[in-house]
Amino acid sequence: MGMSPHEIARIGLRRTWQSVELFNDISISDNVLVALEDATFSSVIRDLIMPTKDKRKDRVDAALRAVGLDPGGNTDTSELSLGQQKLLGVARALVTQPKLLMLDEPAAGLSSAETQALGTRIVDIAHSGTAVLLVDHDMDLVLEICDRIFVLDFGRLIASGSPEQIQKDTAVIEAYLGATSEVES
Repeated sequence: MGMSPHEIARIGLRRTWQSVELFNDISISDNVLVALEDATFSSVIRDLIMPTKDKRKDRVDAALRAVGLDPGGNTDTSELSLGQQKLLGVARALVTQPKLLMLDEPAAGLSSAETQALGTRIVDIAHSGTAVLLVDHDMDLVLEICDRIFVLDFGRLIASGSPEQIQKDTAVIEAYLGATSEVES
C-alpha cells in the first residue's frame, strides 16, 4: 500500500499542479500561508502557548522572494498573470522547505518570456539546495535548465542522459520528430 499524502509531505516531498490550483479571493501571501497551516491538536495548543505567526510570515516572504513575487504587496491572486500564478504555486510548495520539489508542467500555457523567467527561478531553487524534478513537454525549457533528462514514450523510458546526449539520441528523435528519413523528406 502507498503512503498517504500527509506521510509524503512529512518526508519532504512537495509538488505543483499542471493546472493552477490557487485561491483567487485571497492575497498571494495568504495563498502561500495556506501551505503552512498545520491543523493538528498539538499545533493549535502550541500556537496558543507560543505563537509562530512571525516565523510563518518570514517563511512566506522568503518563498515569494524566491520566485520573484513581492511579499510586501497585498495583491489578490486574481490580479496575477498566468506566469505569476504558476510562480505562486511554486512558492506555495517551497514555503514548506521541501527536500524534493516536483513540478508538473509548470510552463504549460506560458509565453516564451514567462517560460524563461520560470526557468531562471527553477535553476535558482535547485542551486539553493532543493532537489527539483521537472515534468514538462517544453523541450527548450527542459534542455536549457536540466542537468539530467529522462525521456518517456507512452510511459516507457527510451533515453536518459545530459541535454547534449538527449538531443542526439536516435530513439528520442524518432519518437518526437519522426524517423530520420521522414524528417529529411
